[in-house]
Amino acid sequence: MKTSWKTLNYRQIRRGMELCNDNVVRLMRNAAIALKDHQWAATVYQAVLAMEEQGRLLLLYEAYIDGVIIDKEMWRIMFGDHRKKITAAAAAFFIQRDKRKWRRTLDKMGAEFQELKERALYVNFDSRTNRWIHPGRIDSKKAMQVFKTAAEFVKDTRQLMSDE
Repeated sequence: MKTSWKTLNYRQIRRGMELCNDNVVRLMRNAAIALKDHQWAATVYQAVLAMEEQGRLLLLYEAYIDGVIIDKEMWRIMFGDHRKKITAAAAAFFIQRDKRKWRRTLDKMGAEFQELKERALYVNFDSRTNRWIHPGRIDSKKAMQVFKTAAEFVKDTRQLMSDE
């Protein structure tokens, strides 16, 4: 879905925050159900999508409380490249508030979680290993790890937003 650039007013930003929050809750609930049902790939992609959406929520939140104009570059980050969206939002939020525990995870969110999401959704052939990569190769350990990271990320960012 192609979204064209537009400056958002406070009411629109607030509504976007509410919708992002609802979507994060839905995605995490679905990831928890998938985890309980041993659907590892579904757990992974929904947890990663929840982190991406939480990243968008953080960008909107910062724009809302700091009075930041959502310009063309901010729009591109929020609605464009998924790696940049989650990394930029979380990095700005946590580094600004001196929360160092997420710094290693930020790098992983951008690249590793995007790759995991794609592995959880698509079948592909890896020419380096000469074998097929498919959602069925995601195991319970990886699914639980991604789910826990997503749940902790959502919890921590909500705590930081409520402390403001």
